[in-house]
Amino acid sequence: MSSAATVTISERLLRELAGAPDASRRRELLEQHRADLSPELAIQLTDAARERVRVNTREALSLSEAAIDVARITGEERAMAYAVRGKANALYAMGQYRESIELHNQAITAWQKLGESSELGRSLSVSILPLTLCGEYEAAFAAAERARQIFTETGDELRLARLEINVGNVYYRQDRFSDALACYRRAYDGVIKHENHEGIAAVLSNLSVCLIGLGEFQQALDTYKNAHDYCEQHGMPLLVAQSDYNIAYLYFLRGEYSRAIDMLRSTRMRCNEIGDRYHYGLCNLDLSELYLELNLSSEAAELARLGQAEFEALGMGYEAAKCLAFEAIAMGQQGQAFQSLKLFAHSRAMFVKEQNRVWPSLIDLYQALVLFNEARLFEAKRLAKAALAFFDTSMLPGKAVLCRLLLARIALRTNDLAGAHQECTAAIEKLKVMQAPMLKHQAFLLMGHIHSGSGNAKEAYECFRTSRDALEMLRSNLRGQELKMSFLKNRLEVYELLVDSCLRGHSTADSLREAFGYIAHPKSLT
Repeated sequence: MSSAATVTISERLLRELAGAPDASRRRELLEQHRADLSPELAIQLTDAARERVRVNTREALSLSEAAIDVARITGEERAMAYAVRGKANALYAMGQYRESIELHNQAITAWQKLGESSELGRSLSVSILPLTLCGEYEAAFAAAERARQIFTETGDELRLARLEINVGNVYYRQDRFSDALACYRRAYDGVIKHENHEGIAAVLSNLSVCLIGLGEFQQALDTYKNAHDYCEQHGMPLLVAQSDYNIAYLYFLRGEYSRAIDMLRSTRMRCNEIGDRYHYGLCNLDLSELYLELNLSSEAAELARLGQAEFEALGMGYEAAKCLAFEAIAMGQQGQAFQSLKLFAHSRAMFVKEQNRVWPSLIDLYQALVLFNEARLFEAKRLAKAALAFFDTSMLPGKAVLCRLLLARIALRTNDLAGAHQECTAAIEKLKVMQAPMLKHQAFLLMGHIHSGSGNAKEAYECFRTSRDALEMLRSNLRGQELKMSFLKNRLEVYELLVDSCLRGHSTADSLREAFGYIAHPKSLT
């Protein structure tokens, strides 16, 4: 048989095996072409699976399982190691992280036995991804160190660059944003130098995620759009969907809620179609967080529970813990303080187990808010101060602002106007360099109350106006009457305060007309 005929048969096999509905049909196809089975075909099938994983994960899994079947029939150890790693990568893309780790370990053992250091380094590097998502950080760093030694000895610059991406992901998952950013920037230089398309797409997306964590929203959005366009141009729909997910979350953080909801819903459908279970779950998780912001607590709690069940099935403790925290917030919004604090305690323990540095302090803040609403002020102040001690020295200024606003509220509740003014002023100072309209709304509303308590009526009025302007910027980005009504629930206070200021003559000369404007404006829900 000529080599040309062999290529033709292999290409036909690729198409048929990719579309095989089950293992039985796959074995039937291989039996029909038994004379053509070889170690080279197993490797070819694995390479094809690696290409398909960016497009259709189910087809990638089918091809990788066919590669294992061929390697088993031919009895060639190298082909088997190659095929097993291919299936591990396909399972990772489908969100089956524990199974992926097991197969990566098999491949690592095989490459060690075969004495192929370069392939061993590749397997160690890609094993970092599922290890990270399962919270096995020590194992991930150990694999990274072994891979780095191998790539350095062999002078493989591209593999070293790709390794930096994987190590950056470990740091990011631990909310060590500055460490992650440094890794991604080193990786970017390497993948650009070698024109590695998949690496460029991945590092652009990861840079954007990191910039979000650091509050650099516009720079993050620009980078995301570059990643999205790059992935589309190079035929990587899986990464396009992931970029769209990240862009949607960024719109949420910027207060563009309707746009975020639309993108999250459409991205969730796309992820379901292409078999990306991880990002499908993340869409549900982020919709839960968004609904909390809109006071849709029942919907948020339900999505959080669904998300927790899914992430626990995937063996992903970090995401499951976030779902639990969001359900706890929803319980707090519904006045179920005991259940809320119980869920927070469980979630905090999970984050500590995950070796996460940020979320335990964030949950301290959330618990402090629940305790504040229950008038347990001493306990609330203690937890808020503990959270502030962490966030004031972190690269998360928004969380430090929240801590100071809560401390200001506690001080105001105990008639410590000087302490309240000091904390609120510090929060507003941080907000000057942040794009955070919701925090701005809350900060100036609170400062208005502080001025009112101090008898500074004019200053209070100006603060209420600034708070209203920030609220309107958020509200104008919502479409649909139901969303706007939910959003305005518990947020009409600023309009009521402005009306009161006008009627007391603390505003403009035409205060009566202005007061009627504030009365009418919240009713404009279309």
